[in-house]
Amino acid sequence: MMPTRVSTTWIVCTYLLIFIWLAFAIVPLFWLVSASIKSPAETNSYPPTLIPRSFTLANFRDVLFDRGFGGSETFQPTLEIGELELAGPSLPPGLRPFWNSLRLAFVTTFVSLLISTMAGYVLAVYKMPFRGFFRGFVLLAQQIPIVLLIVPLFLVLAVFQLAFTFWGVALALIVLITPFNTWLMMGYFKVMPLELIEAARIDGAGQWTTFYRIMLPLAAPGLATAGIFSFTRAWNEFLLVLALSRGEAGLPYTVQLYNFFGEYGSGSWHLIA
Repeated sequence: MMPTRVSTTWIVCTYLLIFIWLAFAIVPLFWLVSASIKSPAETNSYPPTLIPRSFTLANFRDVLFDRGFGGSETFQPTLEIGELELAGPSLPPGLRPFWNSLRLAFVTTFVSLLISTMAGYVLAVYKMPFRGFFRGFVLLAQQIPIVLLIVPLFLVLAVFQLAFTFWGVALALIVLITPFNTWLMMGYFKVMPLELIEAARIDGAGQWTTFYRIMLPLAAPGLATAGIFSFTRAWNEFLLVLALSRGEAGLPYTVQLYNFFGEYGSGSWHLIA
């Protein structure tokens, strides 16, 4: 069968649509970067300029050191592993919110993948009572709006004295993200041939060995997809984190940016960018 030739008009229209889509996606980002390296006078000038007439990095210095974004004092990022505490170099206060978001995203991603991978494997492979109910519950949990979860989550965290703490916010994000990851991993494990599990059992492998030595490596694409989704969702989450966070030192960048925009938003686009 001969391949169908694509007309030149169709090719031109396709590339034109791609160019328009790229323009809508890239121009706002370019404008954001452009505004961040402009002087305040040029940022507020009319008509606006896409390419800066003058180049300055003073806006970054003001945000990182002088404008109270993330506090007024330098900080040392620390990692606590049991009784071991690792401290990094002193950093500008403006980087503190990004460090808080990075910690939150890594912890949420790791724990969510740990839970959802095992739960998805069990729901996809093992025949057990009420398996259909649990699958439906996982699917239904994704449909609950975040606004309805804020108060119940806060009450539960308050009972365990985790309200307004880092681990409380991390647990809330794990509750929010894990259902989708479980459904995603369940789909990956469900399409894998069960003959692999039967062959592993014949060779003497236990359930745990079969899971992490055979099935988990085959589900690596799904694991990567779930990890990217978890990290992005935790990094960009705003509403839930806003309701459960308190204190200047522990705020992630989304909440800190919201506060900063409320303080400097009017006429200070060079700092917001």
